[in-house]
Amino acid sequence: MKANHSGQVSFPIDIPQFSGALRVMAVAYKDNKFGVAEHMMKVADPVVISMALPRFLSPGDKVKMSASLTNTTASGGNAEVQIQTSGPLSVVSSKSSKIYLKAGKEETVDFEIQALASSGNATVTLKVKALGQSFSQEIVLPVRPAGGLTFSTGSGAVKAGSTGTFKTGGELIPSSVQSSLYITRSPVGRFLTNLNQLLRYPYGCLEQTVSVAFPQLYFKDFVQYIGTAKNDDSFHNNNSDHNVQQAILKIESMQLYNGGFSLWENDGSADWWPSAYAIHFLMEAQKAGFDVNRKVVEGGLGFLEQKVKEKEMNTWFYYENNVLKSKKVPRQEIFYSLYVLAIADRPSVSVMNFYKSQANQLSPESRLPRAFGAERAEPASSGYYGSYLRDLAISLNAILEADPENPQVGELMGQIVEEAKRPNHYYTTQENAFALLAVGKQVRKAMNSNINASIKINGKPIGSFNNKDIRFKDDLLNKTVSIAASGSGMLYYSYELSGISTVVPKGSKDNYIKVRKRYLDRNGREVSQGRFKQNELVVVEISAQAITGKSIENVAITDLLPACFEIENSRLVAEREFSWIKSKDQADYVDIRDDRISYFTGLNSEIKYFYYTVRVVGKGQFTVGPVTADAMYNASYNSFSGSQVFLVE
Repeated sequence: MKANHSGQVSFPIDIPQFSGALRVMAVAYKDNKFGVAEHMMKVADPVVISMALPRFLSPGDKVKMSASLTNTTASGGNAEVQIQTSGPLSVVSSKSSKIYLKAGKEETVDFEIQALASSGNATVTLKVKALGQSFSQEIVLPVRPAGGLTFSTGSGAVKAGSTGTFKTGGELIPSSVQSSLYITRSPVGRFLTNLNQLLRYPYGCLEQTVSVAFPQLYFKDFVQYIGTAKNDDSFHNNNSDHNVQQAILKIESMQLYNGGFSLWENDGSADWWPSAYAIHFLMEAQKAGFDVNRKVVEGGLGFLEQKVKEKEMNTWFYYENNVLKSKKVPRQEIFYSLYVLAIADRPSVSVMNFYKSQANQLSPESRLPRAFGAERAEPASSGYYGSYLRDLAISLNAILEADPENPQVGELMGQIVEEAKRPNHYYTTQENAFALLAVGKQVRKAMNSNINASIKINGKPIGSFNNKDIRFKDDLLNKTVSIAASGSGMLYYSYELSGISTVVPKGSKDNYIKVRKRYLDRNGREVSQGRFKQNELVVVEISAQAITGKSIENVAITDLLPACFEIENSRLVAEREFSWIKSKDQADYVDIRDDRISYFTGLNSEIKYFYYTVRVVGKGQFTVGPVTADAMYNASYNSFSGSQVFLVE
């Protein structure tokens, strides 16, 4: 920019919706001379609008919104105020008000809004006519379920010359439902719900980061068909290349001095199975053309070479004829590590030969698939993170790598399909990832079919399939879908519905885990009847234990906040204020977000206590979701408790 003859420079600048002060700085130079200057610039409309709203709402919430109107001029005048909403919000008070704005003074106008039985982004717009001008402010306000979205999924296959029919279910509020039906020639199509589960997975330890990214190396064409209900961070989107590269960077940052990897960021100890898993992924990503730090891979392979030489043993739990048994076996991590080292062209031959001579001492998943018999492994919540489905999928991956024409391939594929097609079943990240990897290696063989189909919903035609993948977004809630296929080959489909459940969980339910929460004041007294005052400081106590008589590792405890609460920065609240807290446990990892807090820990019969503080920020009536506890690698271990309604005065 050049100055005029008076040394002045004029330039435009776009400023978003903002009131306050800006510092303008300028640097001038000529030849070897320079000068600097700065000036504070006030930015304010004649009438400044400020709306006090929570960061989000839940369906059914009623909030009393205060809007401050500041007259920045030297003249007073009458003002007409109107409020408008869009999306899942309505105004339950009067929508307009008239007040007098004194010169240089601030006045307050109150409205009451309510979140409807739906979810998504809503907007609140306040319009003011005063001093001969019009002013407005708009705020985007997310509406999310108090207990999270409910998902209903299913998948299947239709052979050419036949008609497949299924009925979608789900106790969901119709206005909140989003649904999709995906049809393809690829066998991966029936596993699309499994891929969707991975991309939607809310946590991010090392194992889960790898599981989310690994299938995307091979299924980038399918990722674009996944719905948009993802995590709130930028790691997950519909660009698989971006997702994979971000995962690589995160994984590399979690490597320790000995070449192993920690399960959680900033953890000081290496976790063996996830370390082998991470190295396996990094090598495959490098083959796929992604930028991978070779020193990280070399360090990881060195870690695995050292670990397999230690020949560690552990206790293996399994079911035989529905009876839980156990025995001492070599650690299952050894054999996956040997597999990873072998595909890295660094086989530990001496260790492999040793265990070949000890084959009768190995657990079934550590041997070839033909060893799977009456013994069925109990899902492992830590260690090697195994389950029957995951172990079948790893075995199939290994056989496809070494002997793609092996006659056991078809048998194993059939078993995996049967295990992975249960509708609305929760699969662990390990099960989803390895099942997808195994199926992906067979995809190309199935793409030579020539097949067409007509699709109907409740008897009404909605479209057709002509050898090209297709996705429908019609309303599928409680509808009958028929797919009539012709030509040759197989057609695969998957569907998903998401929305707010019509059934609000009440009370508590415990399956092998027990979790509870209490609300206390700053003196440790329990707050009863769910009544609070605005600006009050509240201590939330969460207690959890295993009620099975044995330890359960990798439990995720999540507490979704009501809209009236905001988590306080613990560094601003001195612990000496809460001397009444006598027992406070440390979690392995804590994840704090705008609307929730999650603790990741192991549980046993001793009760663990976790505390965090919140500030009451909004007036009104608010729905509180339950606190939940889930074993991340065993879906049958779970608990929830504490759903209720709060009143804030």
